[in-house]
Amino acid sequence: MLFAVLANVGLITGALAGVGRNDLVAIRDAVQKGELLPLPRIMELALARVPGDVVKTELESERGRLIYEIKILTPQGSVREVKLDARTGSILLVEDD
Repeated sequence: MLFAVLANVGLITGALAGVGRNDLVAIRDAVQKGELLPLPRIMELALARVPGDVVKTELESERGRLIYEIKILTPQGSVREVKLDARTGSILLVEDD
């Protein structure tokens, strides 16, 4: 299952790709219950690790675990991907995209 939320130059555009209404309700409920960190907090954690501008975010399920994937355009012009645990915010992986 894939939930995608696009962001452009650090600002959420509100464009949702492939996310149904039930998915959005489930995501909102999970954030309200503390089961998922809200996207602004995730972006803050990712940008602390890799400074730049957020150009894309995704919420994915990998082996039953929810993972945020944040793509960041660095000041040097490269794109780096930061994967974070959606529940704890711990950084799982940083790699060039």
